[in-house]
Amino acid sequence: FPISVNTDRAAFRTVANETGAKLFENFSAKFNIDAAKIDEILKSANAGFYGIFSVAAQLIWGRDAAFLTAAAEDFAGGKGVRLDFCTDERGCVQADKILRSAMSYALAGANEKLFAFGFFDSLGYFLSDLADERKEDFDVLIFGGAMFSGRKFADLMLKLCKNFDASFSDSFALQAR
Repeated sequence: FPISVNTDRAAFRTVANETGAKLFENFSAKFNIDAAKIDEILKSANAGFYGIFSVAAQLIWGRDAAFLTAAAEDFAGGKGVRLDFCTDERGCVQADKILRSAMSYALAGANEKLFAFGFFDSLGYFLSDLADERKEDFDVLIFGGAMFSGRKFADLMLKLCKNFDASFSDSFALQAR
């Protein structure tokens, strides 16, 4: 089943209501970032989860997704903060909700490694729940991409995909049947 991740107009949707506008105002003040900078970051992002991670890492730490990945790999705990991964009625992942929850944790002063691991932990649970909900839609579940090549995240996905016969593949980073 395809998953679409679209960052178009995510900044607009982030501030579309009063709560989002207040969050953005507080985040902008603390992290010295304005709407134009967010739009610039969003326009340079690739579609996909790694793109969302890259946007968040740039907004919060002024770094790229590789920094977020390294910080998550260094995390020694078992659970990260819980970011809001969800889809809209068309099945598109709502990047604005992920970014809003990331901005909230950043404002709360979440520990860097705990926060970074939270991106992967939340994504893992989201993908596992989504696969469980839609298991009638596929015969094989295959995860691919650089994010799944990291040992910590790959191990997490194996643990969370317990309802599937999951294994590593030479062709793909992680495969579940």
